[in-house]
Amino acid sequence: MVDPVSLCTGTKCERSAIEAWLDDGNGTDPETKEVLEDTTLRSNVQLGESIEEWREVNYCFGIRSIRESLLSNSELLVQESQSQIQDLLRENSINKDWISIGELTDIIISILGESNSRDVKMKILITFKDAVEGHARNKEKVVDSQGWYHIISCLGSDSRISKEAIDLLYELLQDRSGWNKSFCKILSDHPNEENITAAAKFGWYNLLIDRMIQGSESSRMSMAKAIVNLELKDLNLKLLGEQGITLPLLEMLSGSIESKELSLSALVKLARLHANKATSGGVPLVVDLMFSHRMKSFITIKCCEILEKLATDDDRIDFFVDGEGKQLELDNIITNLLAVMQSPNSAHYRKPALRGLLGICKFETGLVKKAVLGF
Repeated sequence: MVDPVSLCTGTKCERSAIEAWLDDGNGTDPETKEVLEDTTLRSNVQLGESIEEWREVNYCFGIRSIRESLLSNSELLVQESQSQIQDLLRENSINKDWISIGELTDIIISILGESNSRDVKMKILITFKDAVEGHARNKEKVVDSQGWYHIISCLGSDSRISKEAIDLLYELLQDRSGWNKSFCKILSDHPNEENITAAAKFGWYNLLIDRMIQGSESSRMSMAKAIVNLELKDLNLKLLGEQGITLPLLEMLSGSIESKELSLSALVKLARLHANKATSGGVPLVVDLMFSHRMKSFITIKCCEILEKLATDDDRIDFFVDGEGKQLELDNIITNLLAVMQSPNSAHYRKPALRGLLGICKFETGLVKKAVLGF
């Protein structure tokens, strides 16, 4: 029973079961068949406490059995034990305490570091995530035992294991900002691209910036993709811009189609912030790329979005300059934007192109006239 109650006859029942019995129109005791003169259900606190004690004793026996399986050195038993722990955690959150008291955490951490089995590692990472979620003591236990060294080593495994490792690390660091520095230092000792992205996810951008500035083309593409996928606040965007992330992104515009797409997507994100719009020489590159007849529609769309962000109410057309700070020929840009919108295959990028056009024209009366006549 989960919620035991007593009837006026003294019969003990599960609350949900007797409520369903009475809702069906029954007016008798389901066991004795006596007529119930009073259908009030009284919580049986004493029985409830006894049931809970009995349940916890069973949990303890289950934990002890699992502990023996973990110490058996049998891969099959270790995997089965992880499933059993997950079942216990789903059944009752109090088992998060019991697995720690029963020293299962220490044993599992040791197995994670020693096992070469992907299946074992996967199950352990999933189990740990369930065990530490919302449980400060278990988080401390993992950290105090240096468990995250073993967790971080899983980041270099296949994508499924890496994902589970990152999810677990994220849970460990929730509401524990004091751990971030140590965590990111460990990641910096193993600077593969997955670790760098994981560090950036927790607000440590140094590795990403270094790889973006000094890395190979493929590394830059990975870092640009990370920038696109990360949830970045204005403060983060400002930091990335100040550290020189924009220039290598502009250099990527001369690379492959994929390189161009990733670069432009990242630049759209960075251009959200005023301070990131002033990188010298960037606008002509975007304009030239947008008006290239060989470009895919996705690239044209992103270029238009950048132009729109450059011409905001506050900035006017201040950023439409070349590498020497000279004003660009806005007439030519408008002419080309009109041509882009009127091309037969412009359905996908007509809206962002129009927004870019309006962003430029709204500050110059002469430009508005030119745009209207162009239509």
